[in-house]
Amino acid sequence: MKLSVASSGHAEALKAILKSTRGAVREVFISSSSEFIGSIRSILGTDANYIEELAVQVEFAHKHGISVNVVANTTCLGGYHLTREGQNAVKWYLKKLEEVGVDSVTVTDPFFLEIVVENYDMEVAVSCLAHVDSVERALFFEELGAKYITLDTNINRDFETLEKIREATSCELKLIVNESCIWKCPFRYQHANLTSHFYGVDRKVGMLSDYYHDRCATMRVRNPTLITKSPWIRPEDLKEYEGIGIHFFKIAGRTQPVNWIVRALRAYEERSFDGNLLELLDVTRELRDLFYVPNKELEGAIEKWKHCSRNCRECSFCKELTMQVFRVWAHKGTEKERLLPLSEFRNLRK
Repeated sequence: MKLSVASSGHAEALKAILKSTRGAVREVFISSSSEFIGSIRSILGTDANYIEELAVQVEFAHKHGISVNVVANTTCLGGYHLTREGQNAVKWYLKKLEEVGVDSVTVTDPFFLEIVVENYDMEVAVSCLAHVDSVERALFFEELGAKYITLDTNINRDFETLEKIREATSCELKLIVNESCIWKCPFRYQHANLTSHFYGVDRKVGMLSDYYHDRCATMRVRNPTLITKSPWIRPEDLKEYEGIGIHFFKIAGRTQPVNWIVRALRAYEERSFDGNLLELLDVTRELRDLFYVPNKELEGAIEKWKHCSRNCRECSFCKELTMQVFRVWAHKGTEKERLLPLSEFRNLRK
């Protein structure tokens, strides 16, 4: 097992991660500077000191035998990267990453992949936002020079497709283990583009709200079965993926607190977690504060998902599992605080 772990982007977070690992962490990943290529997540710290702060962290990580990956997975730059000014800025930035010793860069756009492969001594990882969900798409990126491919999380439980991609490619495949997005999310493309602009070179301000975030959270509160269907992987189930030749697992959560990142790291490194599964998932606080999902009670569900037809109209497994396992916090934060089975909680609301 090899782990790639999110870092908040400051030195103290990196130190906490490296202090906590028992040897499975091979890589930490940090958001790119929004001034040049950008990411779909914010960074802690300032763009003005980004390169200097990154250099310190790269040196520290390398002393502990850990690689550093910079996530530049913006899905839209509005064509800026195809202008002369944009290309000069991008190339200057990539050169700086190379000079401070960054080991790899995660990209979504094939354009950036080709630039890095042809001009810099850094490896390239393909982002999950490139939606690599087939043999054909995996081979496309591998032939362009990708060293790593983070597969589309929508196929995390599609073992037939995972096996075919593994058999057809020689590059390293990564799976994100703790993403909480809705399976086949209808907002995924639009939300990624929105956050790319919000944290990118032409960042937008003054939005009334993040419609996609709010709508997604509301849907899952109303229908928690959507959480069960999300493509997360339990720490206990990593062995199922290792059995088909995938050994590199990515723990998401760049915007989460350091103690949260450390908790998730320890759970996946130990391959076991006795608590609320939502404490490991990169999920909104609203869901974590509302639902309690006892991880140990999900034991064995992977066997069903491995052979799932992915036609929910013909199957009620996830719905029944949700009703059986999920608990809801009632009166949380008060003297009346208690956990109720989902069915009982719904009866109270009627």
